[in-house]
Amino acid sequence: MSASEGFRYVELQPVQDGDAWDPEALSKAIRAASLPPGGIPVRFADAKPVLQRHYGWRDPRGLLAYSKGSPYKDLAIVFDAGDSSSPINVAASKAFRCYGLDGKQGGSIDWGDVRGPCIIRREDVPSMTSFATGKMERMNFTYHPLITTQELVDTVLFFKTRDAHKVAIKRDSTRSLLDVPRDHPMFALLSRGQYVSTAGTRPLDKVMGKDARQCATCGKPNTIACSLKYCSMCKSAWYCGRDCQKKDFPRHKTECASLAQEQQQQTAKAAGAAGAAGKTAA
Repeated sequence: MSASEGFRYVELQPVQDGDAWDPEALSKAIRAASLPPGGIPVRFADAKPVLQRHYGWRDPRGLLAYSKGSPYKDLAIVFDAGDSSSPINVAASKAFRCYGLDGKQGGSIDWGDVRGPCIIRREDVPSMTSFATGKMERMNFTYHPLITTQELVDTVLFFKTRDAHKVAIKRDSTRSLLDVPRDHPMFALLSRGQYVSTAGTRPLDKVMGKDARQCATCGKPNTIACSLKYCSMCKSAWYCGRDCQKKDFPRHKTECASLAQEQQQQTAKAAGAAGAAGKTAA
């Protein structure tokens, strides 16, 4: 199988000479992983003794992460957390900093830098409890088992200037609401750019900036590959394209005027506050 077609397991080495974010250097640092007989078990706990025996790693640990445009956490990474002497893997340390060790979610990130190589594979499409049926159902995402060099380079460069942890939280939130019926109040909040949690709602831009936005129709997140555009009238609902905007129009037209009025009021309020601040300063 050629590198252009991709590999089931890929290895990302540290870039040791020059710019750690240089695309050409990153491409040279990526190769098909040399696997132990029988491969690497999917569960991190099962993989640990295999990685210790085959690679001589002291403390093999796992990470879960997102590729550049994935709607679900589609990358599983293993590395030697006990390595304290190998060069820092700058790209891996930044791009895969989504969750804690072994995929632990909640709380602060409990690991430092990835040193030496890491091995990456594609996670299967997850299942979740359906909002409509109450049953566990496989989510309707496309599964691409192979990872190409170009995809991995694009992914690490995407996260070079982004907080991977914040991006992961937002995509997790978006994915959990994809099954919400369009007439449910939670969907209306989501389409208006509101972050929904047990503590209440907040504008998504206040949570994590423009990466927090998602298409009001399909839930696709805002990425370099898919730059969302807002409704020109209310500037509150975001869409990945004209097709999604047209599909959402029967629902959105019932709220567009009121949202536009809210935007005008907020703009006027902000302008008034800025004017008052200017007079005070003078």
